[in-house]
Parts: sequence; structure tokens; C-alpha cells
Amino acid sequence: MRKMLWLGCVLALLATGCSLDLDRLRGTLDGGGDIDAAVVDASMPLDGSHDGGEPDRDASSDAAMADAGTDGGVRCAAECAASATFGAPRDVSFADAPIDVELGDVTGDGFLDVVVLTSDGTVHVLSAEADARGCGTRALVPTDSVVSETSASDLALGDVDEDGRLDAAVVGTAGMLALHMTNAEGKLGAAQTLDFEGNAFGVTFAGGRIHVAAGGTTGAIRAFDVAGGSLVELEAANAPPIVEIASLTLADGTPGLASSSLTAGAVLIDRVQAVGAPTRVATVTVSAGSHIASGDLDGDGDDDVVTNAIGTTRLSLILADGDTFTLAPRADASGVIDAMALGALDDDEQADVAVIVDAAVFPYVLGNPSVPNGALIGRPGVALDGEGRDVAIGDLDRDELPDLVVIGEAPGGYEVRVVPGACP
Repeated sequence: MRKMLWLGCVLALLATGCSLDLDRLRGTLDGGGDIDAAVVDASMPLDGSHDGGEPDRDASSDAAMADAGTDGGVRCAAECAASATFGAPRDVSFADAPIDVELGDVTGDGFLDVVVLTSDGTVHVLSAEADARGCGTRALVPTDSVVSETSASDLALGDVDEDGRLDAAVVGTAGMLALHMTNAEGKLGAAQTLDFEGNAFGVTFAGGRIHVAAGGTTGAIRAFDVAGGSLVELEAANAPPIVEIASLTLADGTPGLASSSLTAGAVLIDRVQAVGAPTRVATVTVSAGSHIASGDLDGDGDDDVVTNAIGTTRLSLILADGDTFTLAPRADASGVIDAMALGALDDDEQADVAVIVDAAVFPYVLGNPSVPNGALIGRPGVALDGEGRDVAIGDLDRDELPDLVVIGEAPGGYEVRVVPGACP
């Protein structure tokens, strides 16, 4: 029922331009039971029994660390290869509901930060503490927060002014873009804002610009830049109403965009132009979803695209061959997908995927996406304290093992949960 309400809200919003209930779009947090961090099998249904893990184990003991060194190279590497194996989680509590999570080195210290957008319109930066050797730890501490857009629906990180520092962009359902530029001290600045026509559900950076997935009655892919220190709107590309957008690199090396349209039932691929609006490269008919991401799914060196089909177990994998994009055979997760992310979970050349299904996160190593039922290879999942809202994959502590970062519900509030990579 939650999925049907969620879909109905999006369709009504696209048709009428009404305000967005983010709890419905991203998954209402229904207040499930208290679940300990436990290992669950990605091949099992969610209502099956789960074997308990070791929630009291110190996560820092999961990977044996090498000498940190002082040469600026990779430090504190684990003595095993990445294998989509995870240890005991660490949590950071939030009073306000988290909407989106992104990973990037905002502070400029060489470690990925966790950047969280919450429902009160605040952007929070959480950073991994360094130990005495300068190695990252799995403990996150708040290092920055700025007030952004109160109708916020999505967050993205990118370098819009090409100064080598990551900036943060937030869009709101009321039709506002807020840009927080990062200063030399690694702190986000106050919001520069710009109103535009229509709603906005997604934002990304590509080709040195900010691109927004616009809804309303007609939709558009809107583009923004910074000129003279202020936000300016550039020429938009026509599109049906869009619910999410992601950046990618096209086969010829030019920046591109992948966007998901619910009403058109399609994923749109566009090329970002040096001058003028993005131009359409391909339209792939598919059950479009609320999440979309790009990465090399088949190991051929081209960025491919993946999206979830709303209210289903299906991941739609779209494979690139030059400027031709083809829908791969159906791939299904262990349950109805609430959120998903791409990233490296092992040491091969393919991107992998993590999905949230109700109150668990499941990592999947990518197999052969061109073979029916050959794409998703399940690994043991991790139970959450409540329903998850979003997930990201990255190496927070530079031990060369992937970590999962999940935002969602917790007893008495909300949390960011870091599930650290571990040696088997």
C-alpha cells in the first residue's frame, strides 16, 4: 500500500504541480520494530528468519591495517581484497528525517565525507576522524552544517566553479535551487538561491554546470551556472516531467545526463553541450524509477545506467555501446526496492549495486547483465534499525574496502548508519 500511495503522489505532482510529500516519494518511515544489526541473506525473502551477526564487535578490528606511511599514497590498506563483506555498523543520530546522502571530500582532507540533507532543509557534513597515524577511522563526527532550501527534495555534490573544491547543490519541490560553495577551509558557504518555474525532484553536476530534473505539467532538464559570483539559469532542454537525474560520461568522453520520466515511461540520455541546451542521445522505454545512477555495469569501459522500477523488485539495467543504449534482461532484487546505489564492492572492473528493501540493505556484485538472471549475485545483507531511505557506497577510511552508508529510521528518531567493509 505504501508503494501505491508513493506512486500516486508522484503522478499527482507531475500533473498538477502540487507540493511534494517526501515521506511518500522516498518511502514513509512507518516505525517498524527494533532490529539489531544482523547479517541476512540477500537470497531470502524479508519475512524469513535471519541469523544474528555480532553487533557488539568492534568494527575497527575487521581489517588488519598496514603501516600508514607518509608519502600521501593509499594508507591503512586492509590485508584482504574487497569482497562485499561487512562488519558491525556505527550510527550517528539525527533529530530530523534525512532525505538524501552523498559521499565526497568536501573538507579537502583526502577522506570521503558523508553529506546528508535533512527534512528541515539543512545540509550536514560528517567526517571520519583520523587516528594518531593519520588513518581514517569508522567514527563519524559532525564538522559542518548549513541551512539550505526548506522544500528540499535532492542533494548533489560537484565543482561548479572549477576551483578544485566540491560544492553542494540542493533543489526544492517549490522550484528553487540553492548552491553552497565550499571555501578554502573546507566549509560550505551560505546558500545562493535562484527561483525557477515548475517543481524539481533531482539535481546533478555535469560539464561544469548544475542540472535539475524539473516536473510540473511539461517538465524540462534545466541548466545553471555561476557567473560573476551569482547563479544564472541557462538554456533548458525539453523533456517530459522528470523525477530523477544523474550524470555520466558518454562513450566519446563528453559529459552526459541520464534522467527518469514516470509519465513517459522512459529513461532519457542527453549530451551536455559547451554552449546551448543538452541534446537528446537516446530514449529507452522502461518502467522508470525514483532512483537512477550510472557506472560501468558490464566492464566494457562505457558508463551504463541503472534505475529501479517503482513498487517492484526490478532493477532496469541499460547498457551503453557508443551512443546506443539497450535494456538488458530483467534483474530482480530480494524484495521491493526502496532505494539503490552503484559503487565498487569488489576488485573487478564492474560497478556493483546496493539496494534497500524495507529494513535491510543488500549488496549485489554484478555478474553478466546480458544473461537472463545473471546480473545480480547476492551477498549477505545487513538489517537496519528501521526502514531505510537512501544508500551510498564508498571507502570512508581509505582501507581499500567498500563501506555502505545508509540513512533512515532509528528508535526514537533517525540515523546515518555506516556499515564498514571487512575482511572475510
